[in-house]
Amino acid sequence: MKIAVCAREQGIDMVAAPLYDDLDVYYQEQFFGPWTIEQAEKFGFTPPMRDADLVANGVVPKDFVGHTQPALRAAGAHNASLEEKYSAQLDKCQEKAVDTYQAMRAIRGTPWNDQLGVLRESIVKEPKFVKALDDLGECLHEHGLKPAEKLPGFVEGFDEKHITEEQVTMAVQVVQCKNSVDFTQRVADLWAGLQAPILKKYDKEIAAQRKENAAAVSAARAFVASHPEVLVP
Repeated sequence: MKIAVCAREQGIDMVAAPLYDDLDVYYQEQFFGPWTIEQAEKFGFTPPMRDADLVANGVVPKDFVGHTQPALRAAGAHNASLEEKYSAQLDKCQEKAVDTYQAMRAIRGTPWNDQLGVLRESIVKEPKFVKALDDLGECLHEHGLKPAEKLPGFVEGFDEKHITEEQVTMAVQVVQCKNSVDFTQRVADLWAGLQAPILKKYDKEIAAQRKENAAAVSAARAFVASHPEVLVP
């Protein structure tokens, strides 16, 4: 929206992309591979992403429609020639709009974020994790699948870049095995236990960060509401 407003101020008839109605897909990101049947059936081993991103990343053909909003596709088509013709001006508008994300990006480099990030690497050495992974491996072997080396929760032959019937079938089997040995819940409980001391140590700083995030979101909503004109040519 900010980029479109900036462009309009320079006489460039740019249209802002409408608000996405499928952003919740990113709340179900992979947790040691696919971990819900619904996720496995739609994405296989591909990281969950919006339909538009599936196309942009080459996971599905460019003519894939999926659930992408027609208005979003129309905005992209309208802006295509403008982005090429006015690239310099739009790049400057992009730079001006960067402040929109400053509050969210403030978490980078904070001690709690760094320490939480290390857990992803260290958790695999925890005895409870190793036991959960062994139990998962037994189930996978029983169904003719071989666990992928160094990638817990995945199996040999998985493909993160393509969604095929074979990939979906394997992903569903992986999730069924995870469910049968309660792998995901066991690992999530372990992870939460490791996170807790870090969150308690920095509770005041994290609360302050959340307050900044909330203020940024509130300001963004107000800006969007005040510029409906850039949603149409």
